[in-house]
Amino acid sequence: MCSKAFLCCLAVAACFLTLATGAEIAADGHSSNSNDNDACYYTFVVPGTEECMASNERLQVLERKADLQEKQLQELNTLLLVALTTCESDGSPIKPRLYDCNSAQDTINSGNGVYLLRPEGLHSGFHAYCEISSGEAWTVIQRRIDGTVDFQRDWESYKHGFGSWRGEYWLGNENIYHLTNQGDYKLRVELQDWNGNMAFAEYGEFWLDSESEKYRLHVELYTGSAGDSLGYHDGIGFSTSDKDNDSRDRGSCQTMCKGGWWYKDCYNSNLNGVYRKKGPYSREEWDGLDWGGWRGYHYSLKKITMKIKRK
Repeated sequence: MCSKAFLCCLAVAACFLTLATGAEIAADGHSSNSNDNDACYYTFVVPGTEECMASNERLQVLERKADLQEKQLQELNTLLLVALTTCESDGSPIKPRLYDCNSAQDTINSGNGVYLLRPEGLHSGFHAYCEISSGEAWTVIQRRIDGTVDFQRDWESYKHGFGSWRGEYWLGNENIYHLTNQGDYKLRVELQDWNGNMAFAEYGEFWLDSESEKYRLHVELYTGSAGDSLGYHDGIGFSTSDKDNDSRDRGSCQTMCKGGWWYKDCYNSNLNGVYRKKGPYSREEWDGLDWGGWRGYHYSLKKITMKIKRK
């Protein structure tokens, strides 16, 4: 297509040359005025007028088709962009991205319930229970209420979480890590004993390191009525039934305390221990839901909630 169009241009130029010089262009492209000693002569074959016109028409048709295809491609790209920004992979509408329960409060303006959270760095996200009331939104990371869920679990279980969002559960160390590393968070621990008494402990700074750092705990700035029984565990890696990361020289704290926790040597609190149906238990054991700064050791609490909130 392009070569014929070029030859058409040459043909036009040859016509002008003929008119200007009076030379005739032979069918083989030679000038009739040239002589044997003339080394300069034309070597192209001029296409006929009809062929040039047909080639030009085909070129115009192809240009129109190219313009139409470009327009269709632009429309397709627009539709694709709309689909990617408004639809999930299953075709359902994309819901607002909730980075934590604070986002649920700000974006959806709803109340307590289970929400799909997608913190920074996570694509698929996870479900968590949000307590939203009185202008505050807390993400619940742990709850103990009746002993229906076994908290004597391995590393993978504590990593991904387990239990029921509306009952007893652990949100998962990996999820807690992503939540607390996208901003500044504080922790609130709410406790209830078997007589209905309640106490709380708040920590103005709370976050976990990554799995490669053993989900090391960082907790500071205590206030509250329950006493500081978590500050002792600051800077300690998480331990489970199959991973011992405590600082005890002899034996394993987890074997004795029977939960997943930031055991040091061994604990001032053990909120993921064994759920007991009454408060006081044998002093020969160290596995209850203890918070040493309030009801002391060997008193297993009735209800516990651990929750975090963006500052």
